[in-house]
Amino acid sequence: MAHGVRDLHEEATCVRFLAAYNAVHSTSITFQALQDPPHPDCSCTGDLEIELVSAYYDPAAAKERWDLARGKVKAPTPIRSIEEPDQTIYEQIDAAITNKAGKHYEVKSKPWLVVRVDAPLLEWQDLAADYLDEARGLPSGEFDEVWVLLGDSDGDHVARVLL
Repeated sequence: MAHGVRDLHEEATCVRFLAAYNAVHSTSITFQALQDPPHPDCSCTGDLEIELVSAYYDPAAAKERWDLARGKVKAPTPIRSIEEPDQTIYEQIDAAITNKAGKHYEVKSKPWLVVRVDAPLLEWQDLAADYLDEARGLPSGEFDEVWVLLGDSDGDHVARVLL
């Protein structure tokens, strides 16, 4: 597998998630390797496979991040106004989960979906109180568990999404 920007992003996201997960759950699961589709993105110790997806405020925010990562954009773009940013990102998380739940994966072990939340205006306590406290009514697809990963001013946080 080639090691481009996307591969580096996936490995780094998996490692970040596992570090935060292990800290909370007193486990020692580690990243082993990236995998090619139709397998989940990451193979990990503990018979765990992780499929990753990122949730952004909107497609323009996603494009901007990836263009910056690929060196396509040199100057910052103008700041956009986002109406109800928390609700917007919650809807994007739901859409990302629903999209991934509709896909088929060839799994060898226990598959998890991890949603990396890229929302600079969101703090963990808001996500926990407004999004994670109630079942979302979303499909789980082939995933045993669905988790979110959010980095905010207090560091990286993880929690299981109630579907």
